[in-house]
Amino acid sequence: MSFSLSNLPEEVVLNRLIRAMQHHNKAVFNHWISDTRVTKSLYIYQHALRAAVYMRDDFYIHRLLEKAPVDALKKPFLDHESLWTTLPIDICRMFQAARNRVSKPEALECFLERRLNLMLQCGADPNAETDTGRTPLISAVLADAPRLCACLLTWGATPLSGAFFRDRQLKCPDPMAASILNYPKNAYEWALLSPDKSLVSVFDPYLSYEEKIKIHNNLLKKQKKYAQSCRWADKCLLGGCGLLFFLAILGGLSRCAKKDTNHQAPPTQVSERTVQMPILSSSFYTSER
Repeated sequence: MSFSLSNLPEEVVLNRLIRAMQHHNKAVFNHWISDTRVTKSLYIYQHALRAAVYMRDDFYIHRLLEKAPVDALKKPFLDHESLWTTLPIDICRMFQAARNRVSKPEALECFLERRLNLMLQCGADPNAETDTGRTPLISAVLADAPRLCACLLTWGATPLSGAFFRDRQLKCPDPMAASILNYPKNAYEWALLSPDKSLVSVFDPYLSYEEKIKIHNNLLKKQKKYAQSCRWADKCLLGGCGLLFFLAILGGLSRCAKKDTNHQAPPTQVSERTVQMPILSSSFYTSER
């Protein structure tokens, strides 16, 4: 083979690499993977690794990992237009998206566990955080994947690391939004809130009894704060609906008054009197608070 990739755009090179993997053309794949253009491009390597993770044949991911730059596993890559992620996070998110579409989710989780273990063995960071504070362990918990959680914890993932939805992301003074963003704080708190109770037992060997009690108490306080903010938001909503309903009644009376030709006052005067803002007591909002 004498063709070269040196003059092709990165997207074209990546597409050809992926096409070679999809068609199981190992000769073409081996030739392109030895090209200096590929070995020096972080963009090509990261996305080629991402595609190789989901190939049934282990050959492609092993060949890529043999030549992969260290940064390909250490640095996050751009997944969508504004979402940075890491390869271990991507594996967990893939399982979360696919588990309800496959007939045997346990087999899929086992397959992805082997891929994740290989990534971590080759140098991927189990505690790498995205800009939002999301870690691979948080992603595994959100995917309800105990095997992936156990794999990450075995390789040194910290149960209390990360802060998915960081405080600094909050750009509005709404207490309801603040409560939602501050609700779960780390991977273990997400596990406590998960309907899959087997996730909590995975964390047991990695947390002391005192740490668990402290986290439970903190979570209960957050739940209380969340419930209070929900009740206050509901009251504000009901108060607003009551006000709109009252104004709608006044508007209907105003239209009826305009249609009444026997009324002594001119229609404009009736309209001015009926659309005045009603005076509501503050107890309307605070009576049940």
